[in-house]
Amino acid sequence: MNTPSIPSALPEIAADAAKAASNACNVCNVCKSTAARMERCVQQHPGATLLAAAGFGILAMLTVRALTPPPPRHRAAQLLEDIQQRLSDLADSGAQSVSRGVDQLGDFHLDRKLGRLSHGIKNLFH
Repeated sequence: MNTPSIPSALPEIAADAAKAASNACNVCNVCKSTAARMERCVQQHPGATLLAAAGFGILAMLTVRALTPPPPRHRAAQLLEDIQQRLSDLADSGAQSVSRGVDQLGDFHLDRKLGRLSHGIKNLFH
């Protein structure tokens, strides 16, 4: 039976751990150097830094506003708009009816009929 011995695997694990630790230190050094460069840039160009920060803030605000759904409309406001629309439709149809009625009255030639009626009444009393 060939079973690996535990003590022979320990040096490999230790070597892997040391390699990972050195890689982590390299990452930390890169982060520190990047942070240092950023700090120097901010110190050298404070106005540009403020403008860039304001620009990023406005961009973030516009993004959030674009992604937020519009607020729901109130039921009462919807009902009032519906009532207003129906009343407007009713007023329009009423105005059309009155207009048609006036046109029909013009077709009756009331002036001639009333003239004949008034002439007949005058003849009664003369």
